[in-house]
Amino acid sequence: MSKLNGKKEKVFGIDLDPTDRLEMKTDSEGYPSCTLDGKHCTTEDYLDLTQENAERHKKGKQSKELGFFSGVSFDKYGKIIN
Repeated sequence: MSKLNGKKEKVFGIDLDPTDRLEMKTDSEGYPSCTLDGKHCTTEDYLDLTQENAERHKKGKQSKELGFFSGVSFDKYGKIIN
């Protein structure tokens, strides 16, 4: 999944963050501090990215891949064709 207090976490044995982009640390009182690519992010962003990674994995895609919209085609004059 990601790193939690320095340890790699997996969900049901599946690594949802193979590139180690996400990390969460908790302080002595249990409050989380999250980072994405080494930069601070909110806990909400952290959870959203983890959920996106799980959904991509469920579809058979890796979390590091980017999807591109390809639903529009143009002719040689720039008009939209379907």
